[in-house]
Amino acid sequence: MKTYRITKKEIEGLKPVAVGYKMFNHDWTTKYGDYDYKDENGNVVGTIHKVDGKISECNWGLHFSEKPYDCFSFYESVQWNRYAKVEAYDELITGDYKCITNILKIVKTYTFDEFIRLVLEKLQNNDITGGEYIRGGNDI
Repeated sequence: MKTYRITKKEIEGLKPVAVGYKMFNHDWTTKYGDYDYKDENGNVVGTIHKVDGKISECNWGLHFSEKPYDCFSFYESVQWNRYAKVEAYDELITGDYKCITNILKIVKTYTFDEFIRLVLEKLQNNDITGGEYIRGGNDI
C-alpha cells in the first residue's frame, strides 16, 4: 500500500464528502509516516493525495479532523507545525476526533496565529458537540 499525489483531472466530477483540518510536521510530513505532502516546487496548496488499499482508522488512510481544535489531540500546539484546511473525496470514515479518507486535497494553509484564531472563532461560535471538554457537560 502506498500514498501518492494525483492530478485534479483524477477527481474531476467528484464532490467533497467532508471538509476539515490537518496538522503536519514543519516539513509537511506527518507524525507517523515519511510521505511528503509538498509538490516538486515546495507547494502544498492545491495538491491532491491518494492512498491505495482499504482505509481504516489509526491503521491506513489520510487522517484529518472536522474541527480545527481536534487536531491538537494528535499534534502539539507549537508554532513550527504546519496547518491546513482540507477536502476529502471518495471514501470517508468518521470517528470521534478524526476522519479518514482515501483522497485528500489541501485547499488552504494557515500560520500558527491564523489557526489559533480559527480555533477560537469556532469555539466562540459554540461549535462544540458532546461537551466532553466541559466539566459536567456531558451530552451538551
